[in-house]
Amino acid sequence: MDQPFDQTSGPQGTYNPRPVPPGPGAGDVPPDVAGPPVARVSLVNGDVSIRRGDSNDAVAAAPNAPLMAGDVIASAPGARAEIQLDFANRIRLGTEAEVRIAELQPGRVHIEIAHGTVSWSVVRESRLQVEISTPNVSARPLGRGLYRFWVRDDGQSVLTVRHGSLQAFTEKGSDRLTEGQTMFVRGGPQDPEYQVVPATAPDEWDRWNESRDQASDHAQSYQYVNPEMAGAEDLDTYGQWVNDPTYGEVWSPQEPADWAPYQDGRWVWEDYYGWTWLGYEPWGWAPYHYGSWFRGGRGWCWYPGPIYRPIFWRPALVAFFGFGHFGIGFGLGGWGNIGWVPLAPFERFSPWYGRGIFAGGFRTGFHIANVNIYNAYRNARVAGAVSGIAAGAFTAGRFNGAITRVGAGDLRQAGLVRGAMPIAPTANNLRFSNRATSVVPRSTANTSFYSRNPSVPLQRTSFTQQQQSIQRNTAQYFSHGSTSGATSPSSRAQVAPATAGRTFSAAPGGQTYGAASASGWSRFGTPSGAAANAAPRENSGWGRFGTTAAGGQSYRGEGQSIRIAPPIMRNRSYESPGSYSSPRGYATQSYSGPSASAPRSAPSYSAPRSSSSPHYSAPASHSSGGGHSGGGGGHHR
Repeated sequence: MDQPFDQTSGPQGTYNPRPVPPGPGAGDVPPDVAGPPVARVSLVNGDVSIRRGDSNDAVAAAPNAPLMAGDVIASAPGARAEIQLDFANRIRLGTEAEVRIAELQPGRVHIEIAHGTVSWSVVRESRLQVEISTPNVSARPLGRGLYRFWVRDDGQSVLTVRHGSLQAFTEKGSDRLTEGQTMFVRGGPQDPEYQVVPATAPDEWDRWNESRDQASDHAQSYQYVNPEMAGAEDLDTYGQWVNDPTYGEVWSPQEPADWAPYQDGRWVWEDYYGWTWLGYEPWGWAPYHYGSWFRGGRGWCWYPGPIYRPIFWRPALVAFFGFGHFGIGFGLGGWGNIGWVPLAPFERFSPWYGRGIFAGGFRTGFHIANVNIYNAYRNARVAGAVSGIAAGAFTAGRFNGAITRVGAGDLRQAGLVRGAMPIAPTANNLRFSNRATSVVPRSTANTSFYSRNPSVPLQRTSFTQQQQSIQRNTAQYFSHGSTSGATSPSSRAQVAPATAGRTFSAAPGGQTYGAASASGWSRFGTPSGAAANAAPRENSGWGRFGTTAAGGQSYRGEGQSIRIAPPIMRNRSYESPGSYSSPRGYATQSYSGPSASAPRSAPSYSAPRSSSSPHYSAPASHSSGGGHSGGGGGHHR
């Protein structure tokens, strides 16, 4: 069970805050433990969609949307996107690209590239074991660097190392690529051929990737937060760090005077975690999934918690309650409205998900207590801090303009929720914005990808099963007047991977590579010089893995280059892509400090940094370049 932090001393300063009681119903609080890792959409430019692994629905992507294993991300012509997997690793999709998160576990991630151009960036040292699969080869970055992949229409895979080094694997063997090298791989995964040639000069896509990594290397906010916290680099542009006499260094957002946390966004549904807050603010990842909020002399501030205490991701840090118009068949436990209050520092968090609650569907009982919310939570006594919405609008996904501020009178007669939330989601709660999407992950596909370490079988619980278990348990709970709730079957429905039954045909990747030369091909795992006896598919010099490929091949810059749609950057709106405005305060923002993750940069492109060594190092100065993480397109609705 999560105990109040011991904050008598530490890197945030020396202080001894007044002890805070555990709060009502503390004995009923389920254990607060780490759940499955969650990735994040950190940039959206153009039309990007997500095929959800729990429901198979295709929905429009939005900045700060959560992603889990089994989700598929696809970009339309002229679009691009960035997915932040943790504090160090991110993957960026070019135009008409498609990737699937095959596995996302603590310490391991496996990504499958179906088609198109994709870049993988490692901006900080990380212990994460990474595998990137195409239909005929898999690869593992060997440290910090920038790595480019292209799955072509003709079935070839093209791997380029811009910085760092990369190990490529097939069933027959492996080979290593270093900075400035490109490998072409053709044929099936059982016996592919490959060719290594010098990489072409970086193009606009590479320069854009460079600029985002460069901004990340100069983020200041990692001086004040746990170094493994994803999304903290967004805070540099949209606020400032100030010293509070009680909590030490805290972050103050650049928001209007009447702004309050957890009011500009929507509640979406994720299996295991249930109700998850998606903030529309471009910085709305770290401050809504780590730490806590309070209002002090400088207005609302975010306290990130101790720097060196282990952290884990939470869907939101609030307390839920029901209020107003009580009656059977209404929303949360019969209440007509659903409310939530942000937790202040050191207030106990009561999970509505996780161990003891989720097991193949939300099945543990509910506990609703009549509590004076105004007295129970410190932020409830701050004017305008408590939010609410009609239960019907909540489940219909109608959040834009529907979230209101709850008055003190309603707070004194509310039903506080401990444990699972007794309100079932609908398909509307699977959406990350109100936009429709014109791009859908392809329905025809390669069903196989080569993997050196096959992923653990995916076991996401279907959305229908989750929904039905909550509906059944809620009905039993309130029909019997129980305080412990009913239990649904614990069987877990295994969902077929979102790519099942499809054949990925490679889309134009935008890579400025032409075909590999007619000679110089090798086969994986073949001793040097043995390629001639291996009956290559063409009398062309293709080789096998394990053989030294013919070097010094000419490298023609043919093919299609990536075209980019204007970034989506509309103030507090995300209904249609295409319009753009610069983020608040960016023109005067400068970066310094330790390296970090998920950069934010302005919509211009800088020349790539030069390097004669295969070692990846941070650039010497900040250069603005294309797109914005953590919002990428501003506020998406």
